[in-house]
Amino acid sequence: LVLNARMKSKIQIFSSNQPFSVYTELLKPRAVHSWISQAHPHKGEHDISIAQGVQEEYVEWVQKGEVVKWSVSLNSSDLAVRWVFYSEGLECVVQQESVVSGTPFQQDLMAANNGVLWIGLNNASSWFTSKQATLIVEKVTS
Repeated sequence: LVLNARMKSKIQIFSSNQPFSVYTELLKPRAVHSWISQAHPHKGEHDISIAQGVQEEYVEWVQKGEVVKWSVSLNSSDLAVRWVFYSEGLECVVQQESVVSGTPFQQDLMAANNGVLWIGLNNASSWFTSKQATLIVEKVTS
């Protein structure tokens, strides 16, 4: 495939394990939600098998003032959990926690603006072992 200079200027190729900040430079919150919900169609409460060296992702659209509670628990071993609330006009800081089996990780979020809650269950450090996790996400109504 031969591309002229004009076409080459429109294309960017990224490696598979990019930091979330790369997404925010290129996509608005609604686009991130749309893209990841199509690529990783997880809903609400579910068990997830995370293959060796892979990150499974989950997104939830959150309206201003809504509260979202979520938790991750493991059947065995450990897993890195990353999350961020991405909303236009707010700084986007990815947080990370190491979750071990027998100790569920829980987090609450109250949205200051409309935006997307992104959760990544990262098994990139394990090249030989898949992991089983349970992710529960629920919006709390007042």
